[in-house]
Amino acid sequence: MSIKNLIKSALLSLKANKLRVFLTMIGIIIGISSVIVVLSIGDGLKTQVSKATGETKSNKVNINFAPENFGQDISSIQPFREDDLYNLKEIDGVEKVEKAKMEDSMNLGGEVYTQTKFLDKTAQIMASAYDGEDLNNLFSSKKTDTVLEGRYFEKSDIKNDVIVLTYENSKALFDEPKDAIGKAININGVMFEVIGVLEKSEGIFSFSGDLIQKSSIDRINNLKNEDASDEITSLDIYVSPGFDFESVSEEVKSKLESSHPDIDGTYEAFNPGTVTEAFTKIISSITMFITLITAISLFVGGIGVMNIMYVSVTERKREIGIRRAIGATPNSIMLQFLFEAIFVTLLGGLIGIFVGCLLSQFAGIFMPFKPIITIKTFIGASSTSVIVGIVFGIIPAYKASKLDPIKAIYN
Repeated sequence: MSIKNLIKSALLSLKANKLRVFLTMIGIIIGISSVIVVLSIGDGLKTQVSKATGETKSNKVNINFAPENFGQDISSIQPFREDDLYNLKEIDGVEKVEKAKMEDSMNLGGEVYTQTKFLDKTAQIMASAYDGEDLNNLFSSKKTDTVLEGRYFEKSDIKNDVIVLTYENSKALFDEPKDAIGKAININGVMFEVIGVLEKSEGIFSFSGDLIQKSSIDRINNLKNEDASDEITSLDIYVSPGFDFESVSEEVKSKLESSHPDIDGTYEAFNPGTVTEAFTKIISSITMFITLITAISLFVGGIGVMNIMYVSVTERKREIGIRRAIGATPNSIMLQFLFEAIFVTLLGGLIGIFVGCLLSQFAGIFMPFKPIITIKTFIGASSTSVIVGIVFGIIPAYKASKLDPIKAIYN
């Protein structure tokens, strides 16, 4: 019997038992739709992180100076000079050296990525910057429910440089969140007063960030532009392709330390690209872990397919015996039952993909980012459905092909 006839025979057999086939597919539908939802949320979150850090060039390293006396004004120390821009270009692997612009280091109107220090403790600031329209939302009562210590923004804060820290950063800088309130931290040479600490993030996809106001950044930039001295608070180092970021950064720091031996403090390098990579790896690991858990339902669905195929073989023993008696080969019998199993799981997988797409879009309504279903996810889910059909259908199909024709007819 040709492959075409085998497929037709398998489809006719399934058509004769519609309800049983649908009930068998339920486990596959649940498993595939669960995997689609998890993967789409994971891909959406990775895209959101990439967008948030996308403006930062991948080959750029930011060099800051942390004075030994934290309260000391950086402008009075002068850790960077004009000649540093030329001296650092001589280092192998340094493609370009520029003064770090305030809007670059603070990503005006978007996100803030920089390092801050309080006494001997450091923390990585990843803060959202809000404009006037967003500030109207900040002053809602719902927002204040997320503050663990201190308070949220008030309208009078528009004239002040204030920050609301995450729970994690408050612990890193002050040990206890309550100790952070009223303290001042240095962000790119500007002192911000800590007015509040957010509650600890507990959800898997809950990534909170520090909060500052865009008005503060605008005001700082205006002051910088008016400053005739044009002081350099940090440098942007662009690393040439093929060179190691860590090695080049260490050489740059050593060069600066030798050029400024009389100042007390340390030079620190920050590569914004590592933040994106770290988040992407974490999200991918979490997504894969949850996907494996949800895939258990696929295993259960596969067992259901195997069970129903065994029932089908038992019910159709006489049919199998007659087909064998008139010349059907064991391989054609096995392929027919295998095709039936594959069609059940493939159809269940396609329905599961459709249901998963609907659930993903529904879940996106309650999330700060949009779940994304990629072609890779679609192909992976479809392939998984076929593989489940083959794995759990091969044993019943093999058993059907090995039945003795005489015994099968008379049984």
